[in-house]
Amino acid sequence: MTIRQRLYFSNILMIVMPIVLTGIVLAGLFFIFSETFGSDFLNQWQENEIYAKEYEHIEELQEQFEADKITEAQLEKKISQLAENFPSEDISALLYDEDQTLLQREGTYQEDEIVRSMLENPEQYTLVVNKVLLNRFNVGRFRILLINQNYHMNLEEKILDSKHTILFVALITILCVILFVIMTNYILARFIFRPINEGLNALLSGVQQIRDGNLGWRTKYQSEDEFRPVVNSLNEMAERLETLVNEQEKNSENRKELIAGISHDLRTPLTAVKAYVEGLEKGVATTPAMRNKYLQTLTKKTDELTHLVDQLFLFSKIDLGDFALRIQTVNIGKYLAELIAGITDEYQERGLTILLGVHSFQTQVEIDPEQLRNVIINIVENTLKYGAPTDNQLVIEQYEQSEQVVITFSDNGPGVPEAQQEKLFDVFYRGDQARTQPGKGSGLGLAIARRVVESQAGTIEAQTSSSGGLQIRIHLPIAPKE
Repeated sequence: MTIRQRLYFSNILMIVMPIVLTGIVLAGLFFIFSETFGSDFLNQWQENEIYAKEYEHIEELQEQFEADKITEAQLEKKISQLAENFPSEDISALLYDEDQTLLQREGTYQEDEIVRSMLENPEQYTLVVNKVLLNRFNVGRFRILLINQNYHMNLEEKILDSKHTILFVALITILCVILFVIMTNYILARFIFRPINEGLNALLSGVQQIRDGNLGWRTKYQSEDEFRPVVNSLNEMAERLETLVNEQEKNSENRKELIAGISHDLRTPLTAVKAYVEGLEKGVATTPAMRNKYLQTLTKKTDELTHLVDQLFLFSKIDLGDFALRIQTVNIGKYLAELIAGITDEYQERGLTILLGVHSFQTQVEIDPEQLRNVIINIVENTLKYGAPTDNQLVIEQYEQSEQVVITFSDNGPGVPEAQQEKLFDVFYRGDQARTQPGKGSGLGLAIARRVVESQAGTIEAQTSSSGGLQIRIHLPIAPKE
């Protein structure tokens, strides 16, 4: 249940609970009063109240007549209207003149000895006989008898006699109300505020763990409420932070390896350049042929340094995102056929046989043709350097798979152990065999290839070929059809 639903339910609960509890209290009070004063106490009290109101009404008529605000005719008319105000048949009004002649009767009570006794005693204004209450009013020459045939005596005395019981009931009522308020608050606190506190505590715990550097911590929160997406976002943030930190640590290690690789790969040609320059300075090369050999070696080592610096410069531009691509839509089958046809003879002479198999001639991809060519040439060069010592072959195939173009480069060389295949794309990483021959490569080619392919929305990976050699696989998305 969400917090919003809990709030709606609590609002309903705040209305319903007081009503229910008040009903329970009132039922209890009614039971107590019924046991103390009788089950008809309220009805008897109401009947006496009705008679009291009629008594007050006649008193008002008496005051108005004595103040000459109404005439005798108006008085008789108002008395005749008293019956309209009698909600009980037990109340009657009799109107007499000064000769005790009955002029008017309103109600059901008949003239009897009690009435005659009341009229004959001019000093008596109130008379109670059994349950009959009579009150006399002298209004000018008229005598008005107000009669209650069902008068309940001693109600006030009962209340006074039971005042301790009433005070006790009132105290219990107040205590019950206080208890109900406390119970309601407790229930609402457990029902509403506890889930809020749990959500806040979960968030606080997660934030503290992230603050303390424990990025692997994930906040556990099972309730399906408004805190759930916040906690999920916090976990996602922690996961992203962990990924960024791991990448930063990996990049830091790569930079260390990059510096070590640069130092290693620059040291060898620089040492050779220094040695040959010193040889020329000290006259070691005494003949023109030796000096020419020295100069050729210097040129070769300088070219190696230039190539390494160019590779470093290209890698740094790609790594910093300062690398502009010239994306074009090309027919990948035709592109590969033309590219491989242009280099096959050259590499055949250098000892590498290239075989091409194109299985989709109409597939369009969006690439930078020049940069993809550099990637392919780099893979071909690596095959030439690290492939089979004899009968070195490279089989290139292109086909479609799951809305992608797949280009595979499979050689028949010694291959690379599976544990090292992913590391081939790290900067300055070379297998043990390559590291023993540092002059063969810079260790940047495949790292640059990965960044170039990924910048064109593709992927590149290494695995073992069917012949036991190395296979490089490039995946590129197929261009959408117009």
